[in-house]
Amino acid sequence: IFALLSWFYWWGAVAVLGRPILANDVSRESAFDPALAERIGYRVASALCVPIGEGEPVGALELLNKKGGFGAEDEALLAVVAGQIGRRVEVERARERQGREERLATIGQLLSGVLHDVRNPLTVVAGYTQLMALEPDAAERKKTCQLLLRQLDAVDAMTREVLDFARGKVAVLKRRVVLGP
Repeated sequence: IFALLSWFYWWGAVAVLGRPILANDVSRESAFDPALAERIGYRVASALCVPIGEGEPVGALELLNKKGGFGAEDEALLAVVAGQIGRRVEVERARERQGREERLATIGQLLSGVLHDVRNPLTVVAGYTQLMALEPDAAERKKTCQLLLRQLDAVDAMTREVLDFARGKVAVLKRRVVLGP
């Protein structure tokens, strides 16, 4: 017996029909392509193919060339195996969906925090910009301008951190924080 996850002979027919195909003389089957058998260099006499997954198949499991041909017992056993494979595929797909949802939730929380943190320097920038517009002394305007640039650098750093996180770069970021006067 030769077993494989089949994309070759019967998968399309099993996917369309949504039911197993048992053929002990494949030359009589319309789904069989002798040219494909010749191209891959494997002679097929008998085949049993069952869909993997319930509802819309995610693939097909195929057995080829059993001596004496395939029977109903073979079909029942292969259906059980294909059912187990289908459940495993669904479990993995559910895990992937859950992982994506968790990453999106994490990114949402991160963005919420970042946007909150970005508002602080932007509030400072807006306030000092208004003061700078009214300031007649050039030295004070220059000092205010430097403060504005530091706040914009802080916004830029936060933006880079979020982009690095989104790209999968994880690093410990050290930042000096002044807690009191």
